[in-house]
Amino acid sequence: MTPEPDRYSNDVDWDIIKALKKLGIGLIRDNSIERGPLKTISASRYLVDKIFKFNQTTAHQQNMFHALGSKKLPVDSKQFVPDTIEHWRKNSLHSIGRERLKENEWMNLDGTIVDIDYFINKQGFRHDGTEMDYMDGREGGVMYLGDSHTMGVGIPIEDSWTYIAHHLCKKTKNLRYINMGCPGYGVDSYYRLLKRYIGDIKPNVVVVSYPWQNSRTEMFNTQKNCWEIQTISKSGRQRLKESRTSVSNVDWFHTAQSYIRWYKNLEAMKWLCHEQGTVLYAIEEEHQPADDGLQQITNEFVHQIEDDDLGRDLVHYGRKTHRHNGEVLNKILNYIL
Repeated sequence: MTPEPDRYSNDVDWDIIKALKKLGIGLIRDNSIERGPLKTISASRYLVDKIFKFNQTTAHQQNMFHALGSKKLPVDSKQFVPDTIEHWRKNSLHSIGRERLKENEWMNLDGTIVDIDYFINKQGFRHDGTEMDYMDGREGGVMYLGDSHTMGVGIPIEDSWTYIAHHLCKKTKNLRYINMGCPGYGVDSYYRLLKRYIGDIKPNVVVVSYPWQNSRTEMFNTQKNCWEIQTISKSGRQRLKESRTSVSNVDWFHTAQSYIRWYKNLEAMKWLCHEQGTVLYAIEEEHQPADDGLQQITNEFVHQIEDDDLGRDLVHYGRKTHRHNGEVLNKILNYIL
């Protein structure tokens, strides 16, 4: 039997835990003292997806079933929320929307929609048609963790910034391209997905996109037994519904709490990559003064080149922004590798 740690050398009151156990209330044992904070959930438990739903991506959500045309993955689709064909039709009937579609070349000369292929693999991630299963036993590659911009919602995957950078860079173009972008996801989700897959895929490089720590977080819904994204908009709507007054998102998105969310997940991802011997690059990490050269290139990233540079859904960024950021990321990959 493992001896009990000294109750006064940590923050666990073992007398209270013993009393609760006598009442039949079981607790997950805090193994952080013995095994490190990243291993408080054992490998055997977090790999059991039916318990922790660690494999859940945006493609698993209920509102995706209609858009993808199937409840089973993998699937090939011509649309992905919010870049649906119905959404395009509504925009095409609006005078400004129709003009934007034409300007960004999302409408053919005959007025029909420009097709986009969304290949969604077994794990629920977008791929280029060659990665039906990220867990097929192969190892290595470059893993791109991020949001809808990383996934490339609203544009062909070949025009997305991570795909452009990956295939421009001489040091990555012959490695697996592993896109793990998920619309609506933030830094909590990036860490969860990395923890779930890094041990099996063992990527050479992990690139972490914008973390959205000030507006997105992730919580486990015990009733649905899965992870749920909480956003400022979702929280705001709920509070308006309940109080009909102005709302404050201080509960989840206070500035201090948001930055703690970013830094603790970043440090956790660094440790996971360290264990696997994987190179990690995070766009929002401050590199000065340790690496001024890397910081100068990082500063070249932009959220949107032009206001009218839009994807097919007229919500996400368009080809120009993706091309620019892809060229910047190419510089980054060449620099860090």
